Amino acid sequence: MKRAVAVLITLTLLSSGALAEGRSFLLNRDVGADIYSWDGALLTQPGAYLSGYSITTDVTQPEKELFAAQSASQQIPAGGDYVPPRCALIDWQGKQLTDFKYDSLEYDADADAVIYSINGVFGAMTRSLQELVPCKYDAVLPDGEGGFLLDPHGDESAPAVEHMAKGASPEPTGVNARFYWGSMVEGLVYATDENGYYGFLNGQGQWAISPQFEYAQSFSNGYAIVKQKNKTGLIEKTGKWTVKPVYDDDRGLLSDGSAALLMKGTRAYLVRPSDGQQLYSLKLTKDGYVSTGSTGPVIAVTDKGKTTLYSASGKSIVSLPDSYSFDLFSPLPEGKLLASSATDALLMDSTGKALYKAQGLNYLDTVDGKVLLCSSRFKTHAVKYPGDAKPTTEVIYSTYRFGLVDSDGNALLPMVYKQLYPLIPGRYYAEDAKHWGVIDQTGKWIVSGSQYDDLVD
Repeated sequence: MKRAVAVLITLTLLSSGALAEGRSFLLNRDVGADIYSWDGALLTQPGAYLSGYSITTDVTQPEKELFAAQSASQQIPAGGDYVPPRCALIDWQGKQLTDFKYDSLEYDADADAVIYSINGVFGAMTRSLQELVPCKYDAVLPDGEGGFLLDPHGDESAPAVEHMAKGASPEPTGVNARFYWGSMVEGLVYATDENGYYGFLNGQGQWAISPQFEYAQSFSNGYAIVKQKNKTGLIEKTGKWTVKPVYDDDRGLLSDGSAALLMKGTRAYLVRPSDGQQLYSLKLTKDGYVSTGSTGPVIAVTDKGKTTLYSASGKSIVSLPDSYSFDLFSPLPEGKLLASSATDALLMDSTGKALYKAQGLNYLDTVDGKVLLCSSRFKTHAVKYPGDAKPTTEVIYSTYRFGLVDSDGNALLPMVYKQLYPLIPGRYYAEDAKHWGVIDQTGKWIVSGSQYDDLVD
């Protein structure tokens, strides 16, 4: 039987506050890729596309949805050499707008531009396919004001950056830098000079902060973590040190920007970015590990046989055996916690009370302000590997079954689906014993095909 392949495995966590009704969506299967309307009408010719993906975001207006899709008829050379997939641009109604000629396609909503690459070099165009930036650069980065920063194509040395103001032609900035791995955040992008040192460029392609760091992260809430002479600290947007570089490493900023999690030896410090004041610290063993995430001002410490979640003030929230890890990245409601081990998962409140238990739990979607979780059950078996003292418990992946739970612990859909993952908010690929297709959060089939038909195909 042909099986569905989850090509788009949560490239980003879909977290819109309400359903974007009217949006179309792309469905990848091993038999090809098709685009459907919100209500499940097929918009593209069956068999035309091998695979594809949306290049817009979960907050895109329905009529601005864009997709990239690879031709199903692309030929492999006789020698069997790998050929990079060439994509075409497709609109929300399933209309193919271009030929199959792009290595990559990406939509930037702020610039309202499609940034693309052909044979490894980049350009930009409008949604109506009018050229904005000629395709000859190693990087094309919107400057936040309707123009672009451009990294000319060349060797590994830092080229002379160009700036293209809105409606103007590219002009050299006189700055030699590379920034093709960075993005413009809070008006600045980190880049490296010809000697490999990091600094920050502004939207006009000038050094706002001179290259002097061995490592740099993007700004967040007005501060950036950088490393100089192998020591870590923080700077503000003028380049002034607010936290002197005396720490060995970092574990990131708390999600609200209130503190940076910095390491010195085996001690972790919560440090205020504005003035470097140490708010509190935790002593770890040499095997201990501390981390933070993107969805709440908390830190997790795994050490001495347990995993403990702490608040930004250093208060212990809840502890579990060290076989568990806390989910610090999914957008759960305030006061809800998610922790999982290899074979168990818990949805809890902030007191540690279990609201729901399953073998697996992970964030799926947010619909009309309600967080939805994918629950799972599965079978395991013991496997004894040569040299191991004890057998290892491993999951039998063919036994996975998925369901749907809300963040209050209410089971919404039973764990009967062999696959369940998000396509867009409110639309999920699913397979059960009889069907494959797309369902909504109530389990209603929006697109439905027969597993039997696939079996005899």
